[in-house]
Amino acid sequence: MHRPLFLVLLAALAPLAGRAGAQTVTLAASAPLLDRPGGRAVATLRAGSALEHGAARASHTAVTLEGWLDSTAVRPARSGEWQLIVRTPVALRRTASASAPVIAELPMNMGLKRVSRRGRWVEVRRDGWVSNARLPRSVATRSTARGTVASGAAADAPAPQGTSQKSRAATPAGGTRSRAATTTPLLAAAATRDSAPPAGALTPSRTATLRDAPEGARELGALAPNALLVPLLRDRGWVKVRVEGWVREDDVLPADTALRATLTAADLRADPNGTRGRQVRWDVEFLAFRTADPLRRDLVNGEPYVLARGPGSENALLYLALPPSLVEEARGLPALAPLTVTARVRSGRSEPSGVPVLDVLSLTRR
Repeated sequence: MHRPLFLVLLAALAPLAGRAGAQTVTLAASAPLLDRPGGRAVATLRAGSALEHGAARASHTAVTLEGWLDSTAVRPARSGEWQLIVRTPVALRRTASASAPVIAELPMNMGLKRVSRRGRWVEVRRDGWVSNARLPRSVATRSTARGTVASGAAADAPAPQGTSQKSRAATPAGGTRSRAATTTPLLAAAATRDSAPPAGALTPSRTATLRDAPEGARELGALAPNALLVPLLRDRGWVKVRVEGWVREDDVLPADTALRATLTAADLRADPNGTRGRQVRWDVEFLAFRTADPLRRDLVNGEPYVLARGPGSENALLYLALPPSLVEEARGLPALAPLTVTARVRSGRSEPSGVPVLDVLSLTRR
């Protein structure tokens, strides 16, 4: 028995009815798909990907990624909001074909919702967020405007410091908030959590290996898909980049081998002229926080400094002159606290005591 043609068409169009008014955006460059505004990257979106986009929050826009992948790359999810879990890294394609353009790269253990199936191909969907800095300016501006006037977006945005939950709840039911009340939290979040990348900046389309030279054999590290890279030089299909980030100070050493070489307090006193300006990284013991008096000629009168002992097991006194940014931290140190300092030699043998004076560049407790 054949189904009437209008019923066949109705069934085919049903999945599209809920998204008839959806707006799409095409990415001009690769970008990470985030699980929440400013959150963890869950996939890498390729340049040219067409995404449905919606509300904005904290300088990010909600998007929906949808495409096709080989069913052998996923397994059923045991529980939770996902129907499928990626079992091995896989390319998500625009259509159900191995020759179709890749629109995203999905990592292992990523959760997905199943949409449909066609032979060995399965259509999947994942909602997420993209930084407005990665979207075309017209879309980012329109999304931000929608997010700032929508009461739902304002409710999700963090309250400004000093604003109590009670005062936020005081908005009359069914009433409208003023523009200042809705935009201030979003603008504050945008200023502190995200900023536009520099002109020409790059981001890895997948986890990328950083090497010491084009075709270099030495690997320096791996760059995540959401890393921000500034191109410096291009050579034979390679690009030299600068990447900025933060690491714990006790996880790094000076790259200057002269700085890392053994240099003792006795060396400074023995060659006060030759060691002036040299940098050292020493483990010392904190003795006291002091302020210089006129008798210490190699310190400025009133200059804050640390009286320390070291380096290492060497039983020598040291004057560690402090920059303003480290004064409060040093003032609160307990006696005999073990420290690691990076410093530049000001005087290998100060007058009149003969104690070395060093200018502290960094100071951390061990």
